[in-house]
Amino acid sequence: MGPTITRRDLLRLAGGSALGVIFSPLPWKLLDDSAIWTQNWSLNPPLSHAPISLAYSTCTLCPGGCGITARCTGGVPFSLTGTKSHPVGRGVLCAAGLAGHQMAMHPLRIVQACASSGRSVGAVISPLEREKAIAAIGAILNGLSARDAPHSVALIDRRPGRALSAVYRNFLSTVPGGLYIVSPSAEDATLTTLQQMAATPAWIGGFDFEQTRTLLSFGAPVLEGWGSPGQVMDIWSKRARTGFRLIQADSRPSRTARLAQTWLQLRPGTETILALGLGHVIIRENLHAHDIKRTTRDFAEYARLVARFDPPTVSALCGVSKESIEETARTIARRPSLVVAGTDPAGGPLPNEARTAIAALNVLLGTMGTRAGIVARNPLPGEPVMPPATTIDQVPDQSIRILIIDGAESGYDIPVSLLRKKVHPQGAIVSLSPLLTPMTAWADYIIPAPAHLELLEEISTAPGAVTCSYALARPLHPVREGSTDPLDFLRLLSAVTAGAATTIPTRDAMLRARADAIHASGRGKVFMPQDGAWIEVKGLATTEQFWQKLSEGGCWIDDGPAQSRSVSFSLLPGGNDEATRCLALLSGSETPEGSSVTVMPYGVRGATASAQVSPILSKIFQESNLKDLDGTALLHPGTATSYGLADGDSATMHNGAGTMRVVVRCDGAVLPGVVHVAAGPRRNNSDAPGCVGGEGILSLCEPGSDGTWRLTTATIGKAHGSEI
Repeated sequence: MGPTITRRDLLRLAGGSALGVIFSPLPWKLLDDSAIWTQNWSLNPPLSHAPISLAYSTCTLCPGGCGITARCTGGVPFSLTGTKSHPVGRGVLCAAGLAGHQMAMHPLRIVQACASSGRSVGAVISPLEREKAIAAIGAILNGLSARDAPHSVALIDRRPGRALSAVYRNFLSTVPGGLYIVSPSAEDATLTTLQQMAATPAWIGGFDFEQTRTLLSFGAPVLEGWGSPGQVMDIWSKRARTGFRLIQADSRPSRTARLAQTWLQLRPGTETILALGLGHVIIRENLHAHDIKRTTRDFAEYARLVARFDPPTVSALCGVSKESIEETARTIARRPSLVVAGTDPAGGPLPNEARTAIAALNVLLGTMGTRAGIVARNPLPGEPVMPPATTIDQVPDQSIRILIIDGAESGYDIPVSLLRKKVHPQGAIVSLSPLLTPMTAWADYIIPAPAHLELLEEISTAPGAVTCSYALARPLHPVREGSTDPLDFLRLLSAVTAGAATTIPTRDAMLRARADAIHASGRGKVFMPQDGAWIEVKGLATTEQFWQKLSEGGCWIDDGPAQSRSVSFSLLPGGNDEATRCLALLSGSETPEGSSVTVMPYGVRGATASAQVSPILSKIFQESNLKDLDGTALLHPGTATSYGLADGDSATMHNGAGTMRVVVRCDGAVLPGVVHVAAGPRRNNSDAPGCVGGEGILSLCEPGSDGTWRLTTATIGKAHGSEI
């Protein structure tokens, strides 16, 4: 019998060769220095001396759907680049995408199912045959009764909108209390909110970024890989010619904030107040759309609310000058404009009131249904009409008996504490993941899934796009032995679950059904990466021909936005209750006292502590400071001095959720009394000191009742010796 493996071993990403029982049988001391990984050829894909060939696929490391051109030898990829002229990716790949071909050989690759003996950090992790693990999960399912409803079995889909998403929903409809959950909204937060505000529930919108001239962003990391990176970079590079203007309302000195033509640095947590203050100026100066009373159902109520948020009051609460508030309102009113609410990949979503107040500005300005604004989008052919998905914050605490976490990458973090809060003490968390991450390490059952570019997958419309798109992610690696397709997991689980009569389709049948529906619509055209040619769908006589084009790396794009139709919106969908919550903000927020500071986590999509980061990127990030490493704390020099800290010092942060050590970095652009702490990427062979939970700063961010974790308070002081 080998050494005992505990959850603490997994969370610290250490434990010696014993971990090879569950993970890739590699010399685990190599994790001490990923540079060795890049120099040890046995850990890299074996390459032949065959001629170099090209293969085309689509990246699935986030919902962006960028095109991939892979250079291969003997069928094995050794280099990835963005596909030139690709209609979605625009020839661009982010850092994670460029190294995506290495994910199949990742040293933290899970190759065997396993189970935990309990919830504690010291619980023993043991290998378990896949069938026995699924049988154990099925036994919990079969033990559920009506009294365990309504949220007995839940599944978090981290990349909704796929054909697989519909299969997930159908399966959940056959089990007691089945609940379909999506990750907190990210790039499409404003569109999702507007859909909830619309009188027509099936309304779907997209951002016409190409035509707009002013983008007001509330915290969206627009220039840091937001949406489709290639599209944003293309628009930004042409700003001098087009007159595109970016106004960033952000507390953190992010790259987007520093590069924006205007940076409104507001106090943390005051986004709702600023949005309502802008609404005040727009109505006071009669800058709103001329038909606003026709397109809204509660304009009078909204006007009465924002009348209380005059610029002097808002300025005092937000820290943004009265003149800046008024000038921003006038700017977005006189130019083709868009207003978006952003989500930091580690900082989590804005509160619901903030998302609503920000989305309402688009309705107020009359940008809905207009070019250069937010246009209606046709649904993807074959996409079934489904009821709105549930978000994790809407689930009652301790109500879930089985929580299944889909292994797809969204690029955005969810605190493990939020997930565990929703699961019953006798419940179980099941992770379908190819790699060890903090979220996977806290699972009760781990079922290893295929890695990036191992499985035939699909990528549908990128978040916020004005036209539908569809492409296949062609596999470039064989599926690793021991990995389980999520469809096979559902099929095996259905076989041992009483009453689960849903037929689980094969992957080929599932994807072909979606492709057949697109072909049958006769809409759009297919971009072919080999020569940049476009082929009309109507010119493809059979569905097999259309499928073949997709299989060769083709990307289908719809004809264009939907025909504009009149849709009315509610500016205050929560009614009087929402207005009351907004008015309560006028009393201001409490300022941390004593040695406490306001803490805000931050990260970059695809490079957070829980992201699937290639070892070569880990090496580059650490040696070049390309990304702020896990535990980097940004403080204003005055704040650092007041707590006896200096640039480069090691400090400890503590609150009721735990303690962690951080490295201080002084930055004059940070607001006094605020600390921004990076949530990744992770240092090699190290947990964030003092955070055995494995999440770094997110383990200190206790989610609120509204499901947000953007703000927390903690004490900070200089670390001494081995203090943790």
